[in-house]
Amino acid sequence: MRSNELLIIQPLLAGYRVSFFNDLSQFFDKVTIMADIKEQKDFGASLKKISADILHAPILGERTKLYYQQGIVKKIFKCRPKSIFIAADFRAISFWAVLVSSKVLRIPVFTHGQGLYDKPNPKLLYKIIFKAAVILSSRYICYTDFSKRTAEAIGVQSNKLAVMNNTIVNSSPITPETKNVKTKRLIYIGRLREGSNLELLLEAMKILKKRSVFCSLDIIGDGEKIKEYKSYVRKAEIDVVFHGAIFDDEVISEISKSAVAGVYPGDAGLSIVHYMSLSLVPIAHNDITKHMGPEPSYIKNMINGILFERNNVISLAESIDYVISNPSSAKEIFENSYITYQNLTSISMAEILMSSMNEFLKDQS
Repeated sequence: MRSNELLIIQPLLAGYRVSFFNDLSQFFDKVTIMADIKEQKDFGASLKKISADILHAPILGERTKLYYQQGIVKKIFKCRPKSIFIAADFRAISFWAVLVSSKVLRIPVFTHGQGLYDKPNPKLLYKIIFKAAVILSSRYICYTDFSKRTAEAIGVQSNKLAVMNNTIVNSSPITPETKNVKTKRLIYIGRLREGSNLELLLEAMKILKKRSVFCSLDIIGDGEKIKEYKSYVRKAEIDVVFHGAIFDDEVISEISKSAVAGVYPGDAGLSIVHYMSLSLVPIAHNDITKHMGPEPSYIKNMINGILFERNNVISLAESIDYVISNPSSAKEIFENSYITYQNLTSISMAEILMSSMNEFLKDQS
């Protein structure tokens, strides 16, 4: 008899997924997560918070090319789980092995992916691969509505797709009424690495200073480029506070109270949702295909956030200038930003996933 077990398969574990995995435990007798945990030196604290069983599935090969995760197919044949939830990674040979094995064993498998948000003109081969993954899945769970539309655009049937908005739950959100609408302070939260493009934000502040438009910036995060950024700040003589890496939601929220906008000058992802949870005006670039994930598609320009032209420092400077020079408009935008966060988190990701799963699990009852 098939056990009431959910098998979750991930290449690596992400700290922001902990609450999602724990929420799923209430719907199954047992939840097992398989991932390569030895590659994650900084995930130890988060591992202790996961209520599910965790099995090490080592990655063989390079994740930038083809790779294979050991032990997954063997686990499926041994435990015959009631359902499988797997991250969509077409480069993983084990991903395809799971889809085929699940078909043979008649186990519902739910593939979780970003769609084709970063491929505005996908090649024929990629379309075929994507459609094959969807066909072999019970349902393809999209990160966002935008992700779903990109899949439909290449001819994937809507009834094979579902949306589970990719989000995070902030344990210390900031509501709009606590914000100072007249503040001229900005905040950046994230890694100080190549791709964060923080130099664009610092340069925009320098341009605004020359125009006698003064603003301040709090930077929460650390990384290999911190010395370079600190040197730039000293030479430009702009008002920037480096707080270092902070992982406590309450501390981050307290710092954010004095900021009106959260700026992500590079390619963003879930940082946008984090900014929204803090009642900030999220400012990000307008090229969705270049972002780290499809989450910036939650921004509706001038409604719940502001979009600037990618890599255009003048466009970014003008966006910042608009926010700090128009407090009433900024207030309306960050109020809508917080409403967006509330809408994204009003129903848990686990409940949304289960609404898709239940259609298939009933057939096994």
